[in-house]
Amino acid sequence: MELLTEEELMVSPPSLKAESMFSLNKTTVQQMVENREKYRKANPGYEKTLMNRVIGLSGYEKPATKVDAIFSGRDQRTGYTIEKYLVKGGGSYYLPVLWLKPSQASTKTILYLDDQGKSIAAHTGGTVEQLVRNGYEVVVPDLSGIGELGPGNIPGGDALIDGAPLNLWFMGLLVQKNLVAVRAEEIAVLSYFIKHTKTDATVLGAVASGTLTADLLHAAAIDNPFQRLVLHNPLVSYLSIAEERLYKPKFIISAVPGALPLYDLPDLVHRLSTQRLLLANPVTAADREVGPSQTEALYGRSIQKEHPENFSVMIGLRPDDWLPVLLKWLD
Repeated sequence: MELLTEEELMVSPPSLKAESMFSLNKTTVQQMVENREKYRKANPGYEKTLMNRVIGLSGYEKPATKVDAIFSGRDQRTGYTIEKYLVKGGGSYYLPVLWLKPSQASTKTILYLDDQGKSIAAHTGGTVEQLVRNGYEVVVPDLSGIGELGPGNIPGGDALIDGAPLNLWFMGLLVQKNLVAVRAEEIAVLSYFIKHTKTDATVLGAVASGTLTADLLHAAAIDNPFQRLVLHNPLVSYLSIAEERLYKPKFIISAVPGALPLYDLPDLVHRLSTQRLLLANPVTAADREVGPSQTEALYGRSIQKEHPENFSVMIGLRPDDWLPVLLKWLD
């Protein structure tokens, strides 16, 4: 086959003021958001119907409170033990779960969601181990698409871009059930599992990092069983995906198709802003941390002057700052 040369492919003059797919999408999405904000301001009942829109778009179905779990082993480390479980998810599959318990009995339990997987999260010397050494029991699962339940390979080829299996997202469109809904249901199941297994858990918190922050945000907004919520490096908004030409494909997997005309992540943050929620180092879809002006624009209506202990956005946290901040918020 004889291919066209680069010069032959350049059929438009360089001076042409053309639109790209990115610029067209950005303009369209900005209009969607403007219309949504006009509707929100004109309708006092917007907040009350928010979750109906979230549930309807994502395909979320409330899971049964009865949990099927299998104990599958125990490892001993210095100062704590790791119990292993298989917890039945929403279908005919099981979530692999690690439950780290300090030697001294504790009533404080944290669900820890790491987008790198439970094995990475529970490594020696990491944040999870530090939580255990500070008296917390920590439950670390692999959710669908993560760790042992990783993306795998969709027969017939997959759109794997920068490690993000985009065909998995497109499959959610076809079956009208997004991966966000699947993971939100799994988070609910895990909260039931913790409560049924440890009936004396007086503090049940949840921490999520990276791409799983959007999933936890949805789960808690729909039905929040947690007394403390921490989102580390959360995506600021779905709008950011449309505004960043070089966005990171990983953020697409936790995006709800068709959300922007109806709601965005800051709406869910606002819903939870009275329930002890911490956002640490929020990022754009290009994985860049936001500054003070962006923080005010995104979360200004959620920041409470009378009860600042209920909601906080912290930016510019260094790695050495993270553990002390986390422990203080969970306490």
